[in-house]
Amino acid sequence: MLASLLSYDTTTGLVLLVEEDQALLVDVSFCMDKTMGDWVRDRLGTIMVVGHLETVPEELPIPTLPTYAPPPVLNPMLVIQAVLVEKSEDLDLSS
Repeated sequence: MLASLLSYDTTTGLVLLVEEDQALLVDVSFCMDKTMGDWVRDRLGTIMVVGHLETVPEELPIPTLPTYAPPPVLNPMLVIQAVLVEKSEDLDLSS
């Protein structure tokens, strides 16, 4: 998956990725390391996520949205369990 990072919750390890008005939760807790600082602070930066999609039995907490962002369409019971997250500044999502 390739999308823009909208917000990140350091407590839960959940990232909210957005593409147009659609959003998806990503659990990056297995990908935490010293190099993640490059992408986690870059709001609306493009990141690539490799992982698997899961349905969870209870709604997950949604990371706090920035004040400038309208609420996206989101299913809080779907989450990608990430195994790899990388910053992808070379890729353009505008087309």
